[in-house]
Amino acid sequence: MFGIFGGDDRNKKNNKAKTKDLATVDKGYRLADKYEIIKKLGEGGFGAAFLVKSLTANVVVNYVAKAQKLTDNPAQNEDLITRFKRESNTLQKLGNAHGQIPSLFDFFEFEGNFYLIQEYVKGQTLSDVLIAKLQKKNTFSPQEAIEITLSLLEVLIKVHDENVIHRDIKPQNIILREGDNKPVLIDFGLIKESNRHSSRNNGILPIRTNVWQSHVSE
Repeated sequence: MFGIFGGDDRNKKNNKAKTKDLATVDKGYRLADKYEIIKKLGEGGFGAAFLVKSLTANVVVNYVAKAQKLTDNPAQNEDLITRFKRESNTLQKLGNAHGQIPSLFDFFEFEGNFYLIQEYVKGQTLSDVLIAKLQKKNTFSPQEAIEITLSLLEVLIKVHDENVIHRDIKPQNIILREGDNKPVLIDFGLIKESNRHSSRNNGILPIRTNVWQSHVSE
């Protein structure tokens, strides 16, 4: 499944020659003949996020594709790829272990960009819900707030049991899932293994939240 880990060299020669500009990737574009772009969810300095559909599944299945674009700086690219691999490893480990963390389905290099394919969580971010309530001069009831908090704490217990620190927990990175209203923790791009230490901050680079939080249906 994971071409970057499994040594899949199908596109390496082409990728070196030409890297696809993510600004030109839009509806109908195909990723490695496995996924098709439905729409772009967000774009920023480090990459883009897309809603995609599977071209190989027997039923209609939608995912979120997070694309990491590379730079002209080899050292920075190494750090970017390391962070992206770290996030994919974490999602693979945690997503399969807890239903309130998006599952990882695929990770590969295509046309000079790295793509992470994960579960599409329908719902609204906690931030958007809070803003909507405040605009109506409303808020969560104490019971609702307690239920959301306790449910999120269960997720964090699992995350910390795996020696992972999320490092970017905020309302924008919590989706209240459509259907059961359970909080789903997203955006593991700044995670850190708690038993690792480095003078370079473990190779972690900040990313633009407005790109990576784009799991929400419109």
